[in-house]
Amino acid sequence: MSAVDLNEDGYTGLVTFEMKGVRAVIESGSVSHHGWDEHTQLYFRDGWVRVESPPLLQKNASVAVEVYRGGERQEVSHPIPVPYSWCYRREAEHFVECVQSGEPFRSSGEDTLTDVRVFEEIFRAFVKGAQAR
Repeated sequence: MSAVDLNEDGYTGLVTFEMKGVRAVIESGSVSHHGWDEHTQLYFRDGWVRVESPPLLQKNASVAVEVYRGGERQEVSHPIPVPYSWCYRREAEHFVECVQSGEPFRSSGEDTLTDVRVFEEIFRAFVKGAQAR
């Protein structure tokens, strides 16, 4: 962890860290807004990809993707997932199909172990910083 700078609530703030040589930032918080604001953005030398996640249980919403290509082209595109469907339902259907057939899951869940380790490190740094204050 490079830096953990969270408010007293333990979730509003910024975290910077490096994973496999790539710097990453987690920005989190809460706002009195009647909507869902969750996105992931990856930056490259000549562009970015931004993915906005829909609320988990909202059936009529799909992920929104924005691709910016820099350099000579300088263009922004918004690819539309086809076929359009509820991604969380597809995920649940895939899970049930794999349980029934014995086939391996497309996503093993191993990456979730890394997520949990990172969040535990963030929490430990937050607690350590709070105790030092």
